Amino acid sequence: MLLAEPPQDAKRTNLVFYDDRIAHELSEIVREPVGFCGFAALHLDGPDLTIDYIDENAVLLLRETWNCAGPTPVGSITAKHKQLHVVHAAGLEELVR
Repeated sequence: MLLAEPPQDAKRTNLVFYDDRIAHELSEIVREPVGFCGFAALHLDGPDLTIDYIDENAVLLLRETWNCAGPTPVGSITAKHKQLHVVHAAGLEELVR
């Protein structure tokens, strides 16, 4: 799904980030703008969780890391693609604290 314009109320929709890149080759074939598909891969290792958000071309868009060894989970953002749009008012780093 392509967004015609950036979302105005991210808190109401719970949207944190979006990717509005266009898949140009496919868009030419279907004569409509087409975005990229993607998925999230979860990697568990004891008290550690890593979530990689990856597009259909295996491009890493975002990586969250979490550790649950202490009394509360501790998170961080360790990778962020330059074309990823963060729209949540708190920002990515604040959301993982």
